Amino acid sequence: MCAVTSLENRQLNRFASKKPGSLVVKLDYEHEQRFPCLITNASPAGLKLCVSVRLRSGQFVEVISNDDPFTALRCEVIWVGKTGSREQGEVGLKLLG
Repeated sequence: MCAVTSLENRQLNRFASKKPGSLVVKLDYEHEQRFPCLITNASPAGLKLCVSVRLRSGQFVEVISNDDPFTALRCEVIWVGKTGSREQGEVGLKLLG
């Protein structure tokens, strides 16, 4: 019997996509702003997006797919692609609740 590592299991449960959507970011205690994004990868635990807004790890955001504009997914930013790297403009999000 072959054991599946957690990394392999994580990769097996991912679904590649190119779905347009919106990222809702609370810039301060009162104001939210919406930015266009592209959902490039989805799993039961999280999402990977391409977006042109500066985010930081630990920040809470909402993602709205253009396919289902009445449902917002609350997420936490887990990682942000570094400037100049292959992942620049990408963020990894963990689904909450």
